[in-house]
Amino acid sequence: MDRNERIYAIADDMFQTVPVLHRRIIRPDASGISPLSPRISVLVVVKREGPISMSSIAQALSYSKQNLTKIANQLVKEGYVERTPDPSDRRVLNLALTENGRSFMAERRERMKNKLMEDLSHLNDEDLEYLNDTFERVKVALPKLLGKDMPDQPK
Repeated sequence: MDRNERIYAIADDMFQTVPVLHRRIIRPDASGISPLSPRISVLVVVKREGPISMSSIAQALSYSKQNLTKIANQLVKEGYVERTPDPSDRRVLNLALTENGRSFMAERRERMKNKLMEDLSHLNDEDLEYLNDTFERVKVALPKLLGKDMPDQPK
């Protein structure tokens, strides 16, 4: 298989695999909230980068400011984030994770990990080893594909 055929095959495999991962593995939990929902995406950015300006979040997630404002208002109402003035420019409001937001994110992460562990427990040792090796290789290749460092592991 030449280089172009290999690239095509990988792209095709990724195209087929990612939706399956999304539908069957990374699915909504009992609360009905998908780990890939806009609310969770905003919380992840705020947790990783916060306190962070709304414009920075919008840019990081490619959301419109109007859409992000609706999401932020909902997260403030739920008590997961708070608006705080930017120390360098009082006109700018940042979003910061509240203690309730940190707890929510930690609980969701733990539930998701436990569900993944339950799903993985059905595999035999050989399949587990193969999957582990595969993900180790993906972790090495992905930053090269993205042209940047992988985000830090959630804390």
